[in-house]
Amino acid sequence: MLKGVIPVVALPFTEGGKMDENSFRQLSKWLAKLDIPGAMLFGIASEFYKLTDQEKSIIQKEFIRLMKSQGKTCVVSVTDHSWEVAVNTAQSAQKDGAHIMFHDVPWRDQILDHPLVIQDGHLVLSKRPGLGVDLIEDVMEAHPGIREARAGFYV
Repeated sequence: MLKGVIPVVALPFTEGGKMDENSFRQLSKWLAKLDIPGAMLFGIASEFYKLTDQEKSIIQKEFIRLMKSQGKTCVVSVTDHSWEVAVNTAQSAQKDGAHIMFHDVPWRDQILDHPLVIQDGHLVLSKRPGLGVDLIEDVMEAHPGIREARAGFYV
């Protein structure tokens, strides 16, 4: 169980507006040495929106490597609005070694055939195959903001 303060890592930029990898690495190293259980990358309303997919991948890998080298828990926020992109982001974070992927939307349980179970603030992992849920397509089609881009692919 994860307890305590989990800070969100700030993402430094150069004066020219580019991601400052060196400053990010220094900040992550400093955080990894603090007396905290772990840290979160990207947060919910962070500056990560300014990053390309390649830049996100670079700092995600580096963040996870640095945190894990100090025995810290790595939380990666999955904030994509497209279901398929969010799943890909979560899978990437898991593959890179993140301990926890954080993602939520208010209409989540309406579109899932098996709602996610949150118990004492923790997600109870499903014993079902794959991601443990299937999407209810009729509900998704009726939900504002979700549309079927092609058969079975919703954005």
